[in-house]
Amino acid sequence: ISVQNWSAPVEVRTSRGEVKVRQVKRGPVLVFCPDCRVDAAQIEAPLRVIGGTGNVRLESVTSKQVYIETSSGLIEARNVWGEQLYVSALGNVSAERLIGAVEFHLKKGSFRLKNGEGALSGRSEQGEIEASFSAWKAADKSIIETTTGNIHLLLPREFSGELEISSPLDKTTFKSEGFLADLESQKDSNSASRAVSREAGALGTQRWFLG
Repeated sequence: ISVQNWSAPVEVRTSRGEVKVRQVKRGPVLVFCPDCRVDAAQIEAPLRVIGGTGNVRLESVTSKQVYIETSSGLIEARNVWGEQLYVSALGNVSAERLIGAVEFHLKKGSFRLKNGEGALSGRSEQGEIEASFSAWKAADKSIIETTTGNIHLLLPREFSGELEISSPLDKTTFKSEGFLADLESQKDSNSASRAVSREAGALGTQRWFLG
């Protein structure tokens, strides 16, 4: 199924195959398919994809709201603007240049983001979380947590905000240009415009507060 050059709402419902949606304005765009590969590009409209085992790929999406869900399919996103939520039980999220408020909810998948601009919140029960930001702009407190995975964050020099990180002991690193806090061993640290503190959590976890 292919939809291209459209300036009206789009709704695609099917059970399997491949779905391509390109160059859509206004919208909204809804794709529902439990066993499809979904490719969405050059979208200027609210976007919602409810997938399953197939991979979902986003490229150049500008939207007030983006919601992507799979059961086990890989989610790939590049050059996406707006409020974004990525959900998967077994699938991974691989992203580059996400701009806006980004949130993820994963069970056994990993989350990896390069060159984000905005803020990040989310949870992965058993997956790795890696994210780098060239600019951090958060309206509210951000929370990033994992039960058994590692967390690696690279934040900009001018980072300012309230960020809570929760992870297993000895599995978190936080880096910022001009400032390095190795959270595997550091108790308390202060730099020019940020503070790092740690407290023990339940079941051998640790909670870090950056602000």
